[in-house]
Amino acid sequence: MATVKTQVSRILARFGFNNRVRIALLVHDAGLLDDDGAEPAT
Repeated sequence: MATVKTQVSRILARFGFNNRVRIALLVHDAGLLDDDGAEPAT
């Protein structure tokens, strides 16, 4: 089982990002999270 650090590293590499902030911005810009960080109601 891969660690969280390994999984995050794989995601970063897949998208060509160099830090976790870029992932957070991508998720936010895609509308997957509200501004308060909570998941949107479905």
